[in-house]
Amino acid sequence: MSVNISVRQFQEPNFCEKLLALTQRHGVPPKHLKLEVTERIFLDENDAIKAIEDCRAAGFHVSLDDFGTGYSSLSYLERCEIDSLKIDQSFTQKICTSPRAKILVNSIIEVSHKLGLITIAEGIETEDHRQALEEMGCDIGQGYLFSRPLPFNAVLEFLAHPPSQRP
Repeated sequence: MSVNISVRQFQEPNFCEKLLALTQRHGVPPKHLKLEVTERIFLDENDAIKAIEDCRAAGFHVSLDDFGTGYSSLSYLERCEIDSLKIDQSFTQKICTSPRAKILVNSIIEVSHKLGLITIAEGIETEDHRQALEEMGCDIGQGYLFSRPLPFNAVLEFLAHPPSQRP
């Protein structure tokens, strides 16, 4: 399960310990949670890197969300251990119409893979988007092509059917 973590939450003292206490209280193993943080967390870089290290050491998966739209710096990828990188939909949605966007997305995927990161593309709305990203080697896709946001019961129903039988 992915959980968006705000900069303010991430900067709270003992954030990781508090999160661990919550997961233990609710019986959710940390390995089942992906913490999605944006590049804004690096405004206080040293604390951010320490918090990410603590969360990863506790077993949480940490993903850098909306990559390329905020305070992007490749140095963050060099200095900070994360597990995955999410390519912002503003790039994904242009890969079939903008050669520059396609080059950028392809480069992000290549760099991510060379760093051992899983790549996730947000905002996949067409089969052309999906196919282009697959050809580039993107690992995971999310977007309206697969499903609109659903309430919990509808998610269970959706997952109960094999992909070939989904509406």
